[in-house]
Amino acid sequence: MEKDGRISSSFRDPSGFVFCKNGEIYRQIQPIYRETYRLIQEKRLFEILWEEQLLVPHREVKNDASKIVIQPDRIPYFLSLRMVVWAIARCRFVYFEGAKTAARKRFFPKRRQCV
Repeated sequence: MEKDGRISSSFRDPSGFVFCKNGEIYRQIQPIYRETYRLIQEKRLFEILWEEQLLVPHREVKNDASKIVIQPDRIPYFLSLRMVVWAIARCRFVYFEGAKTAARKRFFPKRRQCV
């Protein structure tokens, strides 16, 4: 990340850049893209793409002559491989413990207690 908060991987975007401020992610849209952005809004393309889950929803934070700043919604947390492996192992454990308990009940019923 650079001093002004720009995210370094955003350098290939000619119409703006992504930056971080106070732990939040934003995208600045430059004036060169303003007309295209306006047309996309007018045609309601953003809403269509949001409904189809093809674009991360955002809200406008600033819209003046020099720039448009949008803030995307947070993307849901994705599980790490370690968490997935743990969940699978836990499911297997629960399944096999259940199977063992069922087998015990079927093949080794409780014996009667002598009085």
